[in-house]
Amino acid sequence: MPPAQRSVQCKTCEVGMLKLEKQYRLSTPVVVIGYILLIPSVLGILFCLLMLLLTAVGGGAAVSQAGDEAAGPLRRAGVPEAVVQKTIASKPLSPREMAALTPAQRKAVMDARAGVVGTKVGAGGLAIIAGGVLIFFAIVSFVFGLLGWLLVMKKKVLRCMNCLAVVPAS
Repeated sequence: MPPAQRSVQCKTCEVGMLKLEKQYRLSTPVVVIGYILLIPSVLGILFCLLMLLLTAVGGGAAVSQAGDEAAGPLRRAGVPEAVVQKTIASKPLSPREMAALTPAQRKAVMDARAGVVGTKVGAGGLAIIAGGVLIFFAIVSFVFGLLGWLLVMKKKVLRCMNCLAVVPAS
């Protein structure tokens, strides 16, 4: 027979047989505190991961929207489409492309570039700050989850079916 299925006689009462069971290592109030720490920490980690994903997607959407908003005034100013696309992508213009623009078009290009770059910097800064805060809270949640898990761990014991005596299984 495998060791888990062998019956061992109780040394306390000399009548009952010992049965393998699992029981909490700590007292009931401590186990309750463990679950109070464990459950919210798992939810906190999931929330932080979801918010990190949404922050990344939102930052990309803000940059894309800034490019779309910058393209309108450039097109109304009569800026060539190749220059509009380079400006939206924050690519440098060649001296020949700049020389071909009128002063009003140059001003429109500079304003659009400033708007696009400002939005990229703002969205990037916000993503870094929000990401840092979310990672911090995810780590804190993880630590509290580990603490809760340690408090709710179980151990294997042998319990007498007659006198209910408990003997460590290991």
